[in-house]
Parts: sequence; C-alpha cells; structure tokens
Amino acid sequence: MNILGIETSCDETALALIETRKDGKSGMGLRVLASLVHSQAELHSAYGGVYPTLAKREHGKNIVPLLGKLLEEHGNIVLKKLSEPSREPSPPGTGDGENVTRPEPAHVPWQAGEGPGGSEGQCSHVPTTFKDILERFKDEIGPQNPELFASFSHADFLQGPAPAIDAIAVTEGPGLEPALWVGINFARMLAALWQVPIIPVDHMEGHIVGSLLPSDAVAPADGNGGWQRLHDAPMPAIALLISGGHTQLVKVCRHGAGTAVSSRPAELTRGIAVASSPLHLRAELASSAPGDSRSLEQDPRTFGNSVPAPFSYTILGETKDDAVGEAFDKTARLLGLPYPGGPHLSELARKAREEKIPALVKLPRPMINSGDLDLSFSGLKTAVLYVVRDADKNPDGSLPDAFRKSLAQEFETAVADVLDFKLRAAIDKIGAKSIILGGGVSANSVLRARFEAAAVEYGIPVFMPSRHISGDNALMIAVAAAIHAHEYTGTPPTARRWRADGTKRLGDARAHDQ
Repeated sequence: MNILGIETSCDETALALIETRKDGKSGMGLRVLASLVHSQAELHSAYGGVYPTLAKREHGKNIVPLLGKLLEEHGNIVLKKLSEPSREPSPPGTGDGENVTRPEPAHVPWQAGEGPGGSEGQCSHVPTTFKDILERFKDEIGPQNPELFASFSHADFLQGPAPAIDAIAVTEGPGLEPALWVGINFARMLAALWQVPIIPVDHMEGHIVGSLLPSDAVAPADGNGGWQRLHDAPMPAIALLISGGHTQLVKVCRHGAGTAVSSRPAELTRGIAVASSPLHLRAELASSAPGDSRSLEQDPRTFGNSVPAPFSYTILGETKDDAVGEAFDKTARLLGLPYPGGPHLSELARKAREEKIPALVKLPRPMINSGDLDLSFSGLKTAVLYVVRDADKNPDGSLPDAFRKSLAQEFETAVADVLDFKLRAAIDKIGAKSIILGGGVSANSVLRARFEAAAVEYGIPVFMPSRHISGDNALMIAVAAAIHAHEYTGTPPTARRWRADGTKRLGDARAHDQ
C-alpha cells in the first residue's frame, strides 16, 4: 500500500510517501519513498515566532508545487502500479475534463475521509473529473484557502492519470488551526480526485511512532531497497515529547490486535487522555441485534467517530505554561539571537563548554521538587529576562559575548536538569521498559546525551528520532497512518465532518460533530 502523508500543523509544509506491506504473520514492513519539507522559518523570523495567517497563506502557495516535485522526482515508483490490472476495470481517460482512473486500492479498513460524489466516509470508485472537483470545492475552499484553491486549479499534473496512492494521511491536530485547514482541505480534494480514503492522524502520535523508525533514508530512484520494520519498543514505554508547542510525559501501552477495550487497566479509562476504541468493537456493536442497548451512539466506549489507535496514550505530566521549545526561542530572543532561536542558543552553550566559560549566574529549576510530573518553563524564561536586564552591558547596549555564552549554557543545563529529573520520575512511576523521545527539541545533543545516560542507568532502550524526523514532517504522519491501517480491520466509522483540532490532546477520544 502506498500512503501519501501531509503535514501543515505549524510552519513546515511537508509531504511524504511510503510503501508498506505485511511482514510475516504479524507486523508491517515499510520503505520511505520520499520525504520533503519546505520551511517557512525565514519568513516568520521578523515576528520572532510563527504568524498563523502567514503560515496558512504560505502552506496554500507551497503545498501543490511540493506535491508536483514529489511526483516528478519519484514518479517512476508511484506510477509503476498503473500498468497492473485492477480487480475491477475502470473507464479509460485522462486529462482536464476527462475521467481520472486509478488501480484498485489496497485494503484500508476504514474510509475516514470524504469520498467522491459528495458522500463522506465512502469511496465509491465512480470516475471523477478534475473539473468536477473544482466545481465541488470552489464555494467552500476557494474563499477559505484562496491560495490553495488557485494553486490546485492550475496544477497541470493533477489533470492526468491518478498516481498509485492508496490512502492519504493528514494531520488533523494539534497545531495552528488556519495552517491545519490547508493540509486537511488539500487532502480532501486529492482524495475526491483520486478516489482514495483519508486517514486523520494526531500530530503528537506521529512524533511517537516516527521515533520508532530505524531509518528515514529515502529509497533510490529505482525504488529498490530500503525495506524496514519499526522498532518494537518494550511496553509500557514512557514518551517524552518536547517541541515548540508541547512538553509532555506520556505512558504508551500497546493494544494487541483483537484486544477488547474493556480489558484496559482502569487508570486508562478514567481520564481524558485515553486512546479511542478499536474498530473490532465497532464491528461488534454494529452487528448487534435490533433493539440491543449497545448501540454505536449509546456505548461510551465507541467515542463517536474517533479513529482507533494501536497504542493507548495516557498523559502523565505536561507543561503548565510555556513548552520547552518556546522557552528556548524566547530565551534566545533575549540574547539577541535570530528565530528559530533554539539551535542558535545551543550553539552558544556548546562554545561555552568548549571554551570552559564558567556559569556566571544560577537559574532556577522550576517544579523539579513539585512531587508530580508536571513542568513549567515560563518562570525560567522570566529569570533569564531579569538576569539580562541587570547585566553589565557593552557601551552599545549589547551583552558581552562571554556572558551570553555562559547564560546560554546555564539555561540549557537547567532545562536538561528538569527534564532528566521528571523523566526518571516517570520511569519509576510506571515501571517503564523503554523510553521514546520525540519532537523538535529532541535534536538537542545535550538533552539526547542526558536521556541516553538515563536509559543506560535503568537498563532499558531509548528510541530517538533522526535529525530529519525530529522536527515537523509528513513522514511520521504517513507512518502513523500505516500502523492504523495494518493493525485493525472492522466496520468503517460513520460519516464525520472534518475540523482542524488545534488543541487536540494525545489520546483524547472525543467525537467529532455529526
């Protein structure tokens, strides 16, 4: 099965393409065919952070050309199945105003997207023209995402034969809602044009499963080689997610195929942070006799139209204010560093260690003795603000270079101390058998070294993402969708209306509006 991943949750426009196959009696093999990321960081640097309206506009301008680049560079891989006979013949025809045809797709156990002909949740494989798609979406997406709709309308490569893509994975949250809508609407138009299902993906789950990918190396142009399986992380695992928008400690457990929801530990069903129900339960409820009180609408275990997860997630602790990546960027700005500031601050800290510059101030370690697994970084940033305000300045008002390096080092060390302490406390709390690190800040070498040391001390493995997959990317979204598609079979969820969920919580199983 070929899965196209789409990620637009913040300021990276990203697309990825993976191919999957069943590997043995259980498990999934995959290879990375393409992974492209277009960063908007330079445009947002003038604002000192991501400006949502600008992010939305740039996603709309860039995402269609990025798909064109992906198909141009990897078309021999994506299009190779077009010569294979479909199980059901499709009417011939290509080009603007003609029927778009595609091979019969590989089995996907649910149709969570919007199918052709205006019906949600179904893919009827009725021939659909490019003009039909433009007419269908122009009144909705045209005003909402004008850059996206205009770019889509003039994309000649979309007017030819459909590529051999069997499903589209797209981030539905959390993130900046204006930005998320671009990816969602792009997925909807492509799904209707190519007549394939959409698999919605939680961005934070993407960070977790992406860290289990052994290699993000793209297959060569001929499409040969590169098959791999995800690391089998011993469970329960503790996931530490550290990014510009999130800092969370998450308990990760595995749902074996066919495991009933009612068999979950009680602590996983009491709070909000529990994974949604598996599809086999939906099949059980949907097939119940007329009059059976266990209906899809009444049984609370079904959580409306949520997409099931092969893992369950329980948020054990999280930041009460700033995310760690946000604290890095704000502190870097106080030190006069450009956006995004985290890597620049870490470089200053590295130079301080290399030059053996001592710590000139002592910063607090917020909530390190709070007795829980929650975190806070706003106070740490404020402490830096006061230190900078009261520091002796150069005649031009700038901070002395040695002082900036020293302060950067102390800030990075303070963050590492807090995260390391909380991670160890979480390991002890749940008896974790492995550590999973995810999110953009996971690229920080000082933090990685701390967590590797913790893993060695506890005698458990630690799974860290490569530098490419640590930041926002579509590869992790495609991989997360592949896990869903391969782990479960059953009755498709009922129709749902799309909405970008900017505050979506990992494992939150609330239903979408009907």
